[in-house]
Amino acid sequence: GTHHIECTLTRNYDSTMMGRIIGNDFEVIDADSTGTENLIFSTLSPLYADRTTTSITSQISFDINFEDLFPGQSYTFDWELCTAQYDQCELYNQWDAMGGSDPTATEGQITFSASSSSHVESFTFTDPGVVEYDSQTGAMSGINNHSYYFDGSLSIQGVPLTSNISDDFILGGEMGTNSYIDDNSNVLKNTNIPFSGRFNVDYHNINLLEYDIDCGLYEDGNTIPVDTISFENVNFYHSYTYFGSQSNSSNNLAPTATSGTHHIECTLTRNYDSTMMGRIIGNDFDVIDDTANQDDASITVSVDMHADEQYANVTIIGIDLDAGQEYKFDWTVHDFIPLPPVVLMENDHIWVEGNDGVETYILNFHDLPDTSNACITVVFSAGGTELETVSNVCWVSASIADEDGDGVYDKNDLCENTPTGSVVQAD
Repeated sequence: GTHHIECTLTRNYDSTMMGRIIGNDFEVIDADSTGTENLIFSTLSPLYADRTTTSITSQISFDINFEDLFPGQSYTFDWELCTAQYDQCELYNQWDAMGGSDPTATEGQITFSASSSSHVESFTFTDPGVVEYDSQTGAMSGINNHSYYFDGSLSIQGVPLTSNISDDFILGGEMGTNSYIDDNSNVLKNTNIPFSGRFNVDYHNINLLEYDIDCGLYEDGNTIPVDTISFENVNFYHSYTYFGSQSNSSNNLAPTATSGTHHIECTLTRNYDSTMMGRIIGNDFDVIDDTANQDDASITVSVDMHADEQYANVTIIGIDLDAGQEYKFDWTVHDFIPLPPVVLMENDHIWVEGNDGVETYILNFHDLPDTSNACITVVFSAGGTELETVSNVCWVSASIADEDGDGVYDKNDLCENTPTGSVVQAD
């Protein structure tokens, strides 16, 4: 029948009963129970299931074994789907601040009458589909890709007897868009290329599934890798795993003898069903020749005079250059009449060669302080190695200048405040 509990608080000093509280009504049920009832989920196999789509309905079926039952008694088994990461069975309360009722497919109830001390119920879970959010109504439907388990409890007329949980399993899963390969710098030919990266997935793997990570080094424009390396049977707990040479110093890729632009690509394969979940592509970098092998590169230096103003245009051309190599033109212009020669101007031009093998660099000397006897010297280097020096390329020119800033240009403009447009006169 119906019962409740009452409690009073008495102050002992003067034996005053200070108050009474009364609990809820509850039923004392006349039902038979062994008191040792137990339930066991059968082993889940596989530990992965695809998602429901428009053409395929995904289901997971297994058995629940009940033991030590009281024959003839009626029992109720309640189950619900829970996330393995946080042991959270109220799914929408976990995923959405607005909360809400979970899909009906994620929970259920089975009632049976025990004919003996043991009983088996077959159980089928039907995936309600990938989660969707209706921005107009604020309603959610479906569930996320995730790692889950089933929580089950056994009762008699609402009185809990025992509970248990199933094995963890993974439902669906995709590679995360924030997967990446760390940027690689240029490397020399025939040297190892250390690399690293991270694959993300949209669920917690909790060490359930294993994966293969396959990486290859590709020359620009080619679809066949020049070198490959694999990380097999990778397992991880969280939603990501790192890979590359940070885990083993021998996990490097090596370029062939071909220089030029290269990149690294890596794929993530789920071993359970051999599904290639995604591919990530690293940055372009250059495989370059060692500077010890640059003796075939050379330069030419030439000069021509401007047709009207007679100042010098110096052209420096580098040829037979190697892609990805850093080069430098280090140039100096002297006035060779004084002894020793006086430096009039100097600078350098540094670049990393592309794929055409040629570099053209033009200098316009129209404002040297004195160019009657100018000569240029160019030192050509690859990396830190000097390859060639070209000197004694000279010219005689009437370069224009405006050293006093008055707008009048002549070779040796030393007349201050000469009006703009005036005829140039002797200094």
